[in-house]
Amino acid sequence: MSEYSSTILDKYKQAGRPLPVISSQNMNYALKELGELVGIDEQIEIVRYRGAQRIINVYPKHKLLTIHTGRKTFATLSLERGMSAEETMSVTGHSDYKSFKRYVRITEERKKIVMNRAWGAPETII
Repeated sequence: MSEYSSTILDKYKQAGRPLPVISSQNMNYALKELGELVGIDEQIEIVRYRGAQRIINVYPKHKLLTIHTGRKTFATLSLERGMSAEETMSVTGHSDYKSFKRYVRITEERKKIVMNRAWGAPETII
């Protein structure tokens, strides 16, 4: 357990439960409010299709924050910081790699880092 986790658990040691309980719906509302307060307002374009009709909706990013997006972000960032897929799956509670891999988005920056680590920076040919 990390130092941060221990500090949070120590705070609630005297309570009947290790952590306060809040419903998923209320947690999602709180995340959206928090995101707005801290200025997570980048515009995100979501494209959906209804038959052949292309429908584009634009939302401020804080409107899209949920516990689920937090879980996906945690999985992606954990892999980018060097945790193995197995370790990350253990923390997130995934037992099947196929379902876990839907949570992870490999960024272009991560691809560059991994390729350079494995193969070195490309040499310039004169």
